[in-house]
Amino acid sequence: MRNKLLTIFLGTAATVAIMPSAQAATLYQVTSGVTSLNVDTAALDLLSGLGLTFSNSFETVTPAEGFIFGFEILPPTEDSSVVGTDFTFTIDEATRAFAPVGGQIEHTGGLSFEVDSFDPVTNPGGLALFSPLEIGDFSIGFDGGFFIADNITTGLPLFDLVVNAAPSFSDRTLLVSNVDVLVSEEFNDVLENASGNFELNLTGARIGSAQIDAEAAKVPEPGTALALVSVAGALFTVRRLAVRRRPLA
Repeated sequence: MRNKLLTIFLGTAATVAIMPSAQAATLYQVTSGVTSLNVDTAALDLLSGLGLTFSNSFETVTPAEGFIFGFEILPPTEDSSVVGTDFTFTIDEATRAFAPVGGQIEHTGGLSFEVDSFDPVTNPGGLALFSPLEIGDFSIGFDGGFFIADNITTGLPLFDLVVNAAPSFSDRTLLVSNVDVLVSEEFNDVLENASGNFELNLTGARIGSAQIDAEAAKVPEPGTALALVSVAGALFTVRRLAVRRRPLA
């Protein structure tokens, strides 16, 4: 578990009834949908200056309006050999408060970057990474804060997510909008190790924005177990920690 926790809900809109009633909360599982992503121009310029130049996206789908990239959410599966979404959350039926419970939202598709790769003779100042660098088949999970993990090359949580408004849930549709995408401590470490510059200090720098549009199905749950799950979820939602944001330029 990473040692930096992120705030889940910020602002007045997020303070509405974040303590769900154990008796009224219902457990749901994400079944399908799309996660959309924008990458800031300043972030692309920063990465290019470090030796990572965006080249293309692959296996993407149509994103939400106003976004550039769309990544399909994989459905749940009972086959252990097949990757599937198992992210669950509770909704308080009285207050509509959202609380993450566990699991991950799995995706297909990714982004590719050309690397100014290190060569001891021709390019001693390059990055110690193979080219192209592909990141994708992302997992969105929660470990005190939401994160996006790469499952193609690094296997690391490369980005932290800051949700600036309370997620909404209506007609089995979960909407998580107004989300900032930040450089994680792990991604900063990758870049520092690859460049040999251990003073990049990019952790918390904004990369772009994201939005999750997901369908969800109710999960049958015994009353006592659901009550415990709901209380645990409520404890997650009230952990409000400040996130330091750094300018990219």
